[in-house]
Amino acid sequence: MLRPSTSRQDSRKKSFKKSADAEESRRKREDQMIAIRKEKREEAMAKKRINVGASGGSEINPNVFNDASDSTAMTHEQRTNAKVRFVRLLHRLKER
Repeated sequence: MLRPSTSRQDSRKKSFKKSADAEESRRKREDQMIAIRKEKREEAMAKKRINVGASGGSEINPNVFNDASDSTAMTHEQRTNAKVRFVRLLHRLKER
């Protein structure tokens, strides 16, 4: 059987469409997946920010304990309310 010479085979292979390098293709896929994950994470954070802003972001008040002029004169109920508001404030800040 006649076989073409190796140099002729090499020249024919070079004339065909170049195949993608497996390593390069894998790297591109990984980069695309990372970009997609980043976009999804950013969208989720944006939605979370919108929900926090609409549902009570204005409730965060730095003067949460200034209801009474003298903190020693606070009643038990006022102290309890202040503690609850403080815990809610911490929880909201922790979610961000």
